[in-house]
Amino acid sequence: MSGSEPYAEALLSHVRMEHILAVIGLAWPFALTLGAVLLRWKELRSRVGLLVSGVLGCFGVQAFLARLTRYLFWTYFAPLEPHYSMARHIADPIVIIVASAGLSVPLLIWLSRLLGVPLPPANNEESVQSPATRARSR
Repeated sequence: MSGSEPYAEALLSHVRMEHILAVIGLAWPFALTLGAVLLRWKELRSRVGLLVSGVLGCFGVQAFLARLTRYLFWTYFAPLEPHYSMARHIADPIVIIVASAGLSVPLLIWLSRLLGVPLPPANNEESVQSPATRARSR
């Protein structure tokens, strides 16, 4: 029984690490998007719109990178090295989370500009009229 204790501890440590990475992978899109909303709070027309589209966009970036790295690893790198280390599998979610968060920042900046405050028209009647109509009415 004493011989299986180090194996059990290593397995539990690996499972704990996977759980921590899963929680981080689910939490960072909400935290990053909430930070973007709080930074541009007064400038946003639709705060809920940025929250929803930002979180979904962050999850989309993360899902795309996860599939891309697994495809590249199993298609190109695994056949070259049949004895790849377990560290590659443990580092994989960490790399995906960090790269996804980094690539999601420009996405959130673009979405916050898209959902920002529009320029107010000078006069409501003039904003509805085309330039040719305005020239004829004067």
